[in-house]
Amino acid sequence: MCGIFAYIGGRPVLITIIQGLHRLEYRGYDGAGVAMIKKDEEKIILAKTAGTVAALEKLLKEQYSDSILAHPESFCLGIGHTRWPTMGLPTTENTHPFISNDGNWAVVLNGIIENSTELTSFMKKEGYKFESQNDVEVIAILLEHLHKTYHLDTLSTFVLMLSKIVGAYAVCVLHSTEKKVYAARLSSPMSIGIGENELFIASDPIAFREHTEKVIHLDDHEVCVASETEHHVYKLAQNFEMSTPLTSEESAARIVRIPFEPAEYEIGDFPHYMLKEIYQQPTAVQQTFAGKIDNITSIHVSVPESLRKIVFLACGTSYYASLVGRHLIEQFAGIPVDCEYASEFIYRRCLCNKNDLVIAVSQSGETADTREALLLAKKQGAQLAGIVNVVGSQIARIAGQGMYLHAGAEIGVASTKAFSCQVCAMVLLSAFLAQNEEYSLRIQQELRRVPDGIQRILSSTSTMTAIDAIVEAVKNKKSALFLGRGVDYPLALEGALKMKEISYIHAEGYPAGEMKHGPIALVEKGMPVFFILGASKETQFTKVLNNMEEIKTRQGTIITITDAPEMKSAVNVKQNMSPSLSSDFLASPSSSPFFGSLSTPPANAVSSQLPRSSPSPTPSPSPSPSLSKIAAPTPSAPIFHSSSSHLANVDVTLDIRTPAASASMTSILSTSPSSTTLDASSSSSSIPSASTTPTSISNPPTPSLAYAALSNDPDDVDRVLHLSDYVVRVPHISEAMSPMLMVVPLQLIAYKVAVAKGLNPDRPRNLAKSVTVE
Repeated sequence: MCGIFAYIGGRPVLITIIQGLHRLEYRGYDGAGVAMIKKDEEKIILAKTAGTVAALEKLLKEQYSDSILAHPESFCLGIGHTRWPTMGLPTTENTHPFISNDGNWAVVLNGIIENSTELTSFMKKEGYKFESQNDVEVIAILLEHLHKTYHLDTLSTFVLMLSKIVGAYAVCVLHSTEKKVYAARLSSPMSIGIGENELFIASDPIAFREHTEKVIHLDDHEVCVASETEHHVYKLAQNFEMSTPLTSEESAARIVRIPFEPAEYEIGDFPHYMLKEIYQQPTAVQQTFAGKIDNITSIHVSVPESLRKIVFLACGTSYYASLVGRHLIEQFAGIPVDCEYASEFIYRRCLCNKNDLVIAVSQSGETADTREALLLAKKQGAQLAGIVNVVGSQIARIAGQGMYLHAGAEIGVASTKAFSCQVCAMVLLSAFLAQNEEYSLRIQQELRRVPDGIQRILSSTSTMTAIDAIVEAVKNKKSALFLGRGVDYPLALEGALKMKEISYIHAEGYPAGEMKHGPIALVEKGMPVFFILGASKETQFTKVLNNMEEIKTRQGTIITITDAPEMKSAVNVKQNMSPSLSSDFLASPSSSPFFGSLSTPPANAVSSQLPRSSPSPTPSPSPSPSLSKIAAPTPSAPIFHSSSSHLANVDVTLDIRTPAASASMTSILSTSPSSTTLDASSSSSSIPSASTTPTSISNPPTPSLAYAALSNDPDDVDRVLHLSDYVVRVPHISEAMSPMLMVVPLQLIAYKVAVAKGLNPDRPRNLAKSVTVE
């Protein structure tokens, strides 16, 4: 993954390109360079170096002060690149842009050229010289060769070059005799920013958002020719014949607005984007459910008339969010769900058909494997949908329906707020598919509590104290295990991913029940073993006791993330367990089967005064509703659900519970823990009604909500906490919502471990933010 930025217009070209490259540095920071053309010369000026964009700026000041910097206004266009190495060492010779032997062609590319070895061998036989080990250099030389051999114009030469290369790419090219930029894409993102008498081209529109909000996202097999005053987009056929360019009307119809404001790209007072985005989660989650929560039936996902199953396609963090979605949809909507790694799905026989709903999940909407897997499902006739963050991204366009997250720009390489918002979207999707008004009401009430719960974790001094102690215990370890059951298992995977990708500690996530099937052999004295343990899960603590005893036997260090209260004998059992950890977040003993409590206790409340609740029997699951009656969105509705029109009026205050709203919950929260239904009529005057269910849907039975708050045996809870060396508590909330809270300490621990080791969390070795090539 690399960053491309090109500019043509009246601004200072070099300054504009450097600013754009800084915005794109999350995509690569092992090499940076620029190639520019002067207004009155037919010559390409090149400057590049290994290292960061700051290293490029230093090079320009030291070696080009009398040329490039002395007359910045003399340049009219240029291309720039920031590199993440995929072929060739991170050296200046392997850094983009690359120049042809005759100096007339300059190339930058994000991607990989799979037939570069064959092309390079041929070019060397023709007498051309190579100075690097990078696969992209051959493109500059190939352009020179084709231009000289066939005497073509620049555009025809560019298209002929595209027909000769095999791979995935976004590419920009300059020719010294023309004041134009040529761009094309295949399986890698490329966007055109349209300003007043100026044009921008970039791998990510955040690079030019401060200059224009108008953008056209190129599709695969499209070519753009950009000059200062106009641009033309051509579609390429399979034989690489060009269509006539899009008309001005067609081009205008392709323009979309970048939904993020420029301020979102500023790091502000935070030391790293990752930390900023962790702290943005309360607002981000609220923006995800705004516009959807009060009208769940309007979510724009049409379902096959005879739905067989749902298939989630995703990679990395998005895959783990999909696992949470599987748990919720199967539990509350009674629909079979498969979760597939997109990178593996594309190499298997696709057995999807018209009765399957295939949902691609991707923050960027450009993840190459996920996109290819979605296209494969489309060929089989499956119904498609997408859950993405970036408006207008390719997955959104291919799917044609689904949900935008509206999480805001995520610059940090390690995804944080996108995970929470994807889980929020999964909660909404489960309510939409359940088609049950009572369940939707509960979702509405509970989701509104999540932002406040996240904020309270982030604001808790005792939580941060506990996390700091854990960081000290973990930072010098070589390996760690993360364990969870049920909906906590995806959190174990996500916690392990964050730890390994930014702190470089080998970490693995497992279902807790699989410990005895191999992973237990890895545990040795002092090895950190994280248990993600929600208190609202039936038999969870009882089951996990055996796992903890096994870890203790091998002298491992047990770190528990939980929403359980602190029991009497667990207080101060060890010096490194803060006695104040539970004082911020005491769970209500009178919670309903579905709802937990986020209410703040009195200042003098202590954990030893907390009553213990009794275990609740698990009710039999209710029949799942028939999905054959789910109505598709009306043709007049926008196909891809966007709540941006509602955001202007969203109250982003974190504590959104008014006294009246709290009072209205009294009758609900007083429901017996063993109850599986809520009496909606008893609170109809105080709880806002959900949207009317479509007349084509009969009211199905209420989905089974077997999540009694703190239903575990208090003695088991006590024993678990006693066995733990470190405990971090989060506010207690229902199982459906708990991943959005439980993940926050895991994110903070990974971040702080990386910082404690002297690493930069925004610049890890892993650049899987928007993986566009293998």
